[in-house]
Order: sequence, then structure tokens, then C-alpha cells
Amino acid sequence: VETNLVQPSTGTTLTLGASGDTVDIPSGATLDVTGATVTGLSAGKVLQYVFAEYSTKTSTALVINRDASIPQNTEGVELTTLSITPTSATSKLLVEWISPMTGVSNSVSICCALFQDSTADALAAMMTYPSTTSTSYVMILSHLMTAGTTSSTTFKIRFGTGYAPYTAYVNRRALEETFGAAGKSILKITEYEV
Repeated sequence: VETNLVQPSTGTTLTLGASGDTVDIPSGATLDVTGATVTGLSAGKVLQYVFAEYSTKTSTALVINRDASIPQNTEGVELTTLSITPTSATSKLLVEWISPMTGVSNSVSICCALFQDSTADALAAMMTYPSTTSTSYVMILSHLMTAGTTSSTTFKIRFGTGYAPYTAYVNRRALEETFGAAGKSILKITEYEV
């Protein structure tokens, strides 16, 4: 059958094939769903992706306490923020921070933490120790959560040293700046259908 339009004779549902059948779309064909609402696909589909680059060469002696407590949104210094408006409250959000960081010596821990909106407790946190002042570490902080809202929500990255008065650095070495604007960190959020 060759035709430019197939539509139901009654109602609004058009069924192709019967249960157990396979409907094949040949190689080279394009299934164009522009402007359409697609439902029933398997979970894990990416619904949206947002990201922010942070290229500022930053140093701080402000502390994120590396003790048994959850980091608070008053600790360290805020580096960057990123907002997303989830398409569904049941979606999963994967928040990822990737950043080169270092400290002034191997006695200093470098800490970073992820926060949401005005919530005081960090959603996730991590730390590392540089082996020398010439060593830069790529810190990768990931957090997976249920969106819980369809309103705009903002995620924030805070960064600090584990001990005062030592200094921690991001997007640079402790001894010198490196790579100009090409040395950067990335905060990204991916929304997945479940």
C-alpha cells in the first residue's frame, strides 16, 4: 500500500499490526515526530540536558569542614549555579560536576559540595588530597535523584579547603595559572524519563 496519509475511520486511535507483530522501519527511512507527543517508550530516555561552564581561576581559604557532619550551604565559597525545570516530578536528575582542583600542599584536603535551592544540607560532597603543589586533580561529583517537582530548581556548587588557613584552587595550579580560559569546570544536569 502506498499512500501519503493513513488515519482512523472513527475515533483518534490508529493501530498498526496485531499483538506479537513487528512493524519494521527500513534502513534509511526517517521517523519524524516533530511536534508530536511520544509515549510508551522504554525508561531511560533523555528528556533534557543543561550545563554551565566555569572558567574563573579561583582560590579560597574558606573551609568546608571535613568532619562527620553534612556540609552546609554557608561553608566554602559558591562557584557556580545551574537551574533546570523538570518535565516530570517522577523523572530522574543526574547532576554532575567535573573540575580540576588542587591545594597548596599534601597536608590540605580540597572539598566540594552540591546544594539545591536554599536547602542547608549538601546533597553530595567529596574531597581529595593533592600529592604536591604541582598536582591538579579532576574531581567528579555525581548525584542521582528524583526530580520531585516541575518547577524551576537551582543546583549550586561550593568549594573550599579542609583546613584554614591553607588555600585551595580550582581551574589552576597552586603555583601558577594554567591554560587561560581553556582551563574550565563543568556543571551539568541530565533529566531521564523513568
